[in-house]
Amino acid sequence: MWTTLRTTIKAKHTYDKEAAAEVDAERQSLLHAGSKSLNRNNPFLEVVSFPRQLQDIMVAESKVNWTSIGVLCISWLVIAICSVLKGGEGGPGIVPCGTFWYWCLVLAPLPIVVGTVWHIGNVLSAQYELKLKYGFEFADGDLQWTKRNTRVYPLYCISAGFCAGALGIAAGTILGPVLLELGMLPLSGTVSSGFMVIFTASSTTFQFLVMGQLQIDYAVFFCCVGLVGGAIGNTIVTYFVKKYNKTWFVVAILAAVLAASTVLMGYTGYQRLEASEAHGKSLGMRSLCPMVQAVAQAAIKTSPRISQVGAK
Repeated sequence: MWTTLRTTIKAKHTYDKEAAAEVDAERQSLLHAGSKSLNRNNPFLEVVSFPRQLQDIMVAESKVNWTSIGVLCISWLVIAICSVLKGGEGGPGIVPCGTFWYWCLVLAPLPIVVGTVWHIGNVLSAQYELKLKYGFEFADGDLQWTKRNTRVYPLYCISAGFCAGALGIAAGTILGPVLLELGMLPLSGTVSSGFMVIFTASSTTFQFLVMGQLQIDYAVFFCCVGLVGGAIGNTIVTYFVKKYNKTWFVVAILAAVLAASTVLMGYTGYQRLEASEAHGKSLGMRSLCPMVQAVAQAAIKTSPRISQVGAK
């Protein structure tokens, strides 16, 4: 509810800001309508030259950062390998579930990911300091990668991932409002969260597949539905953004989706609770090692029979 409220307020703020900018642009165009010929021959106008270092920064940021994408792919691969090695209901691992080495595999990606995030944070912070040194002008919506932000922003993303995994909702639904709160522009935040969801969703899907908790036919069906829905939504939003040159409704749509998700999650949880109580099932935590538990229970049930047969 709090995220929905904050996103709604952000949509209203974005609308007011864009409306004020439109009025200001019209006023400026009227004031400078008769000064174009003067500006054309103004001897005081000169081309602004940037320092060589600043030009290098601008050129580097205008290209795709394949190094960062490679780091994301390697992190995904490390998590996937550890998931396969520890196994689950979908297949046995190399070590028994619940043992010391099993928990080592579970925690193995943690130091790797934390170290990677720490290193990338230091690189971004160094680049930010270099920009300040050479007088880089930050655009509206640029994230300020200070030392503090490189440590705090990852915590926001970790919280978004934890909530997504615990509540069973898309990480982009939570990450989008987080990026807006950090000051990112609506379109940039939508694109950034959508790109990151490729890695988070695929990683989660792969882990559910390893644990044997993924129905392939359901997954393929809803994947196709998501692709078609995403393509239609992206086409419609792009059309309206280009036509009206406004982005506030992107935030408004996100707020509406959050509100609908909040209501539907509560309703679905209530329905599941009623169904579980009717069938005598518990919605509490279950064992992390269901296969081991099942084998142990089967051994307990068969042991009396084996002893009876031996006695005979």
